[in-house]
Amino acid sequence: MMPLTLLSPHHAYWAWQELNAAALAASIFLLFAPRYSGLSRYLALSLAAFAILYPPVGNSFALAQSKILLLLLLTAMIRCMRCGRDSIAGLLLATAGLCWLFPLLLGLYVVLKRRWRMLGFLIAGLAIGGVATVALEGVRTSFSFLTSIDFLTSRTWLSSDSNLSLEAFVSRIFWDMFGAASSPSRELARSAFVRGADLAVLYMIVRATPLGTGEDRDWRTLSLWIAASVILSPTAWFHYLLLMLIPFAQMARAANGGRISRRAPWMAAASYLLTGLIGNALAMVPPHSMASSALRELEFACLVMAFVAAYWFAADQRFLVECSAG
Repeated sequence: MMPLTLLSPHHAYWAWQELNAAALAASIFLLFAPRYSGLSRYLALSLAAFAILYPPVGNSFALAQSKILLLLLLTAMIRCMRCGRDSIAGLLLATAGLCWLFPLLLGLYVVLKRRWRMLGFLIAGLAIGGVATVALEGVRTSFSFLTSIDFLTSRTWLSSDSNLSLEAFVSRIFWDMFGAASSPSRELARSAFVRGADLAVLYMIVRATPLGTGEDRDWRTLSLWIAASVILSPTAWFHYLLLMLIPFAQMARAANGGRISRRAPWMAAASYLLTGLIGNALAMVPPHSMASSALRELEFACLVMAFVAAYWFAADQRFLVECSAG
């Protein structure tokens, strides 16, 4: 971010937004371009338009957030994996992990799929980036993020109805059921509820991931792991949903080739449409009202629906086998 400080606030803002726009254009190209996706030009343009109109994308620009850059890193990583360039893919994932941390969950996917070259470059990239950060910024500054994690997972943020993480949603349910009073025993119980939910999600995605070096056709399980990285993130906001463009794009690619059952794309479409309905409804109700709070909670439903669609897409291996046999 330091180069932006050399500019005036006005020019720095627009330089950042132009960078985000370029990253979005590159991501959409890698996701939908006929040469990569196998889609027809008309269908690719239509899906690209839907991607641009996806409400979390607009929200990311409105808040000048950085997740569009993460979207580009992950789409480029997938492209490199498809081309057999696991070394570059590992370095891209390391960059994403160094900048945002929660994408490192994908490292477990790399282990389960036994992409050892990618894993080696992931570890090397993390080590080099970590050492460089400590050398340039010092130990105290480099590890100050640990304090920030404690702050971002404090009750102040977990109680916000705009926080879409699983931990925040489970915590709000716990406080509604058992009261808002804080005590060591209640905090321990809440933490147990949260960790149980996290482990349940982790069990689901590991079980849906075929072990070994076999092909991940249409990147079904990788799409699931990307969706899981968002829902398991310590904090997640509405603009994080733009990462769902990756599983949505892979579902569209599979549907175009007749390699997907109906339930996954219909659930993905419902998640997409619900985000738009919530945005329009929020514009019609007073902010900080009960109606606004209820609509904010529905944003978590959008994330869950996208995750379920990705899970069905990954777990529905029987349909893929039947298609191959046919």
